[in-house]
Amino acid sequence: MRFAFAKREITPVAPTALSGFASRAGLATGTLDPLTARLLLVEVAGRRVAILAFDLIGVPEDFRARLASRLPGDIDVVPCATHTHAGPPVLARSMLGDADPAYVERLVETTLDLLREATAALQPGRLAAVKVPVPGIAHNRRLDDGPVDHNADAVGFFTDDGALGALWVNFACHPVVLGPDNLRYSADFPGAARARLEDLLSVPVLYTTGCCGQINTGHKTMDSIRQSGMSKRTPAEAQRIGTLLADTVAPAVRGLKGRPTEALTYGETSQAAAFAPVETSLRVRIAHDASQVLANPAASFGEKAMAEIDRDWLAREHAGATLTVGALRLGDFTAFFLPGEIFVDQALALQARVPGALVVGYAYTNPGYIPPLTAIPDGGYEVDIAWRPYGTPGPFAPGTAEALAEAALALL
Repeated sequence: MRFAFAKREITPVAPTALSGFASRAGLATGTLDPLTARLLLVEVAGRRVAILAFDLIGVPEDFRARLASRLPGDIDVVPCATHTHAGPPVLARSMLGDADPAYVERLVETTLDLLREATAALQPGRLAAVKVPVPGIAHNRRLDDGPVDHNADAVGFFTDDGALGALWVNFACHPVVLGPDNLRYSADFPGAARARLEDLLSVPVLYTTGCCGQINTGHKTMDSIRQSGMSKRTPAEAQRIGTLLADTVAPAVRGLKGRPTEALTYGETSQAAAFAPVETSLRVRIAHDASQVLANPAASFGEKAMAEIDRDWLAREHAGATLTVGALRLGDFTAFFLPGEIFVDQALALQARVPGALVVGYAYTNPGYIPPLTAIPDGGYEVDIAWRPYGTPGPFAPGTAEALAEAALALL
């Protein structure tokens, strides 16, 4: 095995809107910490796979198509997003800010630069992976006793002399410590965790976000819409949580010993998404509820913004979505890549079937929330509402999340 790491800053030059919260108004006023694109390139016997992570709400829908024609044929690029809510709008279907095609093109050019840099820097190496319990960060925002994955994945890439050369961390928790009152670009707590780990371990860090559709750091969805509890969602709190994550992971990584890795396989499969029908009665109710909110002087800015989004959704034609899943094997290490806001349930199910597997969310692109069958009867924001801000024709058909997990297992 050979590996290499490269990174670039992708913070917008000119102020843009920030994507992720309907209750946020105004353009970015500055930068709290730089947004980055980070790439980890792995090669075995001439087969190359690059894991790419953007500090963005999601990977733009047309990013892979733009990139594909300019890639050499012997490499697969797996793009992921950390899902920070303090980055520029990049999702064309989303109603949370207008994507700039020029910025998306910049992401393509940046990726090509990263690939060239990493290819030139490939060095022989070994691999070791561990799951590290990190309690006290992730909470199920829908159910107090609902499922949570408290383990962070740490994958160390070691040089042949035993030194750590790069680290890949994956953790299933929404990076939304910073709320809708924040108007500065930031990678949120993953940015703080990366910086702390790089200080502690003196190696570059790739961070991906796991399946955390209903997992965050302890607040409810309506808190963000109504802008309540903002005094607890500060840069200092993002720093505290990122530091806690890093300080828990670092000691476990120091004890790892890399193993020779002489096999690499990667596969992916895509399918057109199926959506549940949106009946006329539901459209009428959405329109009625939006009118009621907009006529209510006591409604918050965020509630009125969501009502405007509902009206906009009713007036638009909506394109479908393609769902891609992938599976990677490096020796006996397994990683799965799933699109969008997958609930943690599917990651836990995959790990039960493939012990030790690392499961990434927000890969390939971000078409919205894809809840499991068990969550649909309970409704709530992720099930009943979020498909409208994401601009899909309707909620994903029941069973879509389970089908994606089965497709990932079939690839393996």
